[in-house]
Amino acid sequence: MPAGTGTAEIVRRYADVRLVSHETNRGYGAALKTGFCHSTGDLLAFLDADGTYPPEHFPQLCCAALAGADLVIGSRMAGAKSQMPPVRRVGNLIFATLVSLVGNHRVSDSASGMRVFRREILERLYPLPDGLEFTPVMSTRGHP
Repeated sequence: MPAGTGTAEIVRRYADVRLVSHETNRGYGAALKTGFCHSTGDLLAFLDADGTYPPEHFPQLCCAALAGADLVIGSRMAGAKSQMPPVRRVGNLIFATLVSLVGNHRVSDSASGMRVFRREILERLYPLPDGLEFTPVMSTRGHP
């Protein structure tokens, strides 16, 4: 769902979900890092609320992490179901290729907002930026 459409209000409807938020917008990456600090699990995950990622794929990503992957990145590039506009798709493909070269590990969607990773790699990932560049930077640092 697009920013400003009431994500926090929707989250408040679920009694078993704890909402952690900033009083003022500090950025995409800052929000995620605050969530990581308040989390308690060995696996950490996030999903953008814009509707472009199928949440039913989380079990597959978690299984890959439990099988030993440090960072598992969901991809909007796979299949014809992607809702990414063609021009962004081409740009993402080019940037993902560069990130793959820099990070020495294949990444098909370097800006993906659907990820699962092991808490123990946070030290290797930090420092991470507070803005939208958070996910591409994480992609370059997420693999040894």
